[in-house]
Amino acid sequence: MKCVTWLINHKGERMILLWFLLLCLFPARIHAGPTGRAGQNTFSCTRNDNQERGCCCLKGAHTYLFSSRYVTNVLARFDTGRNLNCRSLVKLEIDRGSGWETVGTVQAVSSRGNSEKAPIDVLVPVNAAIRGFRISDRCVCCIDDSEITLNASGSESTLATASPDSTRNVRNLPGRPWVVNAPGQIFQWTGNQWKNVPGHARDIGIGADGSVWIIGANPVKGGYGIYRWDKGLW
Repeated sequence: MKCVTWLINHKGERMILLWFLLLCLFPARIHAGPTGRAGQNTFSCTRNDNQERGCCCLKGAHTYLFSSRYVTNVLARFDTGRNLNCRSLVKLEIDRGSGWETVGTVQAVSSRGNSEKAPIDVLVPVNAAIRGFRISDRCVCCIDDSEITLNASGSESTLATASPDSTRNVRNLPGRPWVVNAPGQIFQWTGNQWKNVPGHARDIGIGADGSVWIIGANPVKGGYGIYRWDKGLW
């Protein structure tokens, strides 16, 4: 009763209290730019952070621009051609300030069903100051969805530099990252160390279903052999 009497007799204080309760119960949802922990920045097309403003399936690229910053690596997640069941070569590019340069490529396989979403995660070593990151397949299958996380420190940075001279670092969820280094050796991260996998490759990619594929080092008619990892063998 005393509380009710106080609210009736103190209109000004009542309004301040009301505003305080509203701010506590309904926090503001205004987008304030990239999110992430210390040493990280995350951008997503679902928040219109990309230059194309959104995740429209008719976009041949998702372009993320930001103020120049030093980045150890970029964790890129994307989905291509939902319900198209097609294959495309996705280019991962950075802008150091002098134009776009390709730092990685991924052979992507799009999902089969309309409601199916099959994101691919790729960890790209950078170790440089950059001001942009782009995911592009020139709309062969189109980029349906994307998100990037810029890492400046932490466990992901350790993964990116754990294998000397690594030229490709691809993650298949819920599995572990895979890399192919400059001499063509293949490694998989076991959780605490890099495990050398038999064989040699020129490139590595992850399918939408989590399958691991390589372009082998053996010349064949028309190029090089293509192999899939199956129960410990290529």
